[in-house]
Amino acid sequence: MTMHSQTLCPYQLSSVRSMTSYIAQYQNVGENAVEAMVKARFNVQHIAELPAQDFRTAISFLNDLRVGEIRD
Repeated sequence: MTMHSQTLCPYQLSSVRSMTSYIAQYQNVGENAVEAMVKARFNVQHIAELPAQDFRTAISFLNDLRVGEIRD
C-alpha cells in the first residue's frame, strides 16, 4: 500500500468485516483465522488498512475462500 492509497470507506469496511464473520461462521472456523488470511493476502496489519481499490478483490477472495482446502 502506498502512502497515497485511500483506505476502505466505512460501508466497505463493514462489508468486509461482515463477510469475514459470515465465512468464519459458515465454515466453522475462528473469525480471527479468516481475518488473518485476509490480512496476509493483502499484506496489511489491520483490515481497516485495506486499500479501497482492493475492495472487490477482497470480497471475491472471501467468497472463494475454502479454509478446509488450505494446505501447508
